Amino acid sequence: MAKKKLTKEVYLKWYEDMLFWRKFEDMTSALYIQQKIRGFLHLYNGQEAVLAGSLLAMEQGDKMITAYRNHVQPIGLGVDPRKIMAELLGKVTGTSRGKGGSMHMFSKEHNFFGGHGIVGGQIPLGAGMAFADKYLNKSHVTLATWAMVPYVKVRCMKRLTWQCFGSSPSSLL
Repeated sequence: MAKKKLTKEVYLKWYEDMLFWRKFEDMTSALYIQQKIRGFLHLYNGQEAVLAGSLLAMEQGDKMITAYRNHVQPIGLGVDPRKIMAELLGKVTGTSRGKGGSMHMFSKEHNFFGGHGIVGGQIPLGAGMAFADKYLNKSHVTLATWAMVPYVKVRCMKRLTWQCFGSSPSSLL
């Protein structure tokens, strides 16, 4: 993987993206308060820099999978924000035809394999996706992001990942 330079343009893009993502989440919060978004709503506010840096490191063909704070990741990967908002509002024009709601965004086209409502559920799925790439001799990376997953579960999954792969093509953030 070629080392990417951090230029003024990169920093400005990060700022613009993170500002948009924050405003998007603020809008979803307002809609949730108005009871236009049903179910649970877990916001990504305060974590935007993690996504900005991850996207810079990712290359064509790399995949991402995450937990239930997953509204802005697909936007960062190229999904139209209107499709994400439609999903949140339960509309058929959403990424999962309005059936996934806040916790279950998905876009195979953009290599975003969802948010998952099961705490830590994305970790073994991400490890499996990474193993599939290794098995098929692809040099892709799978980012399995997590937050608020119980420490023991994460420690266990990291150990399992290293036992399965040796030098793992997956990354747990």
